[in-house]
Amino acid sequence: MQDYKNIIEMENILDNHKKITDNLNKALDEFLSSQKSYKKSVDYYHSEQFQIDYDRSNNNLIDKDIKCGVLSQDAIYDLIGENFNTAIKMLEIATKIIKEH
Repeated sequence: MQDYKNIIEMENILDNHKKITDNLNKALDEFLSSQKSYKKSVDYYHSEQFQIDYDRSNNNLIDKDIKCGVLSQDAIYDLIGENFNTAIKMLEIATKIIKEH
């Protein structure tokens, strides 16, 4: 019986990497399509309306049933950092792959 260990291993790598690549492409498509709404949240964070809503929240003028995590200031600020760091990570990974190609 011949040894097919290498073929089996490479087939597993192929199948696994294909699955990961498909999932990544789907996630990248979702990430890209969400950038418009993300930008809307950043614009809101820098707007007069945010300050009005923030003040209303601090004065307990917003119904307690309304989720107001966005008014914590840190939530959007942290999201801005995460979005930026994700973009940097994508560039670093892409650069590494391109250089090794």
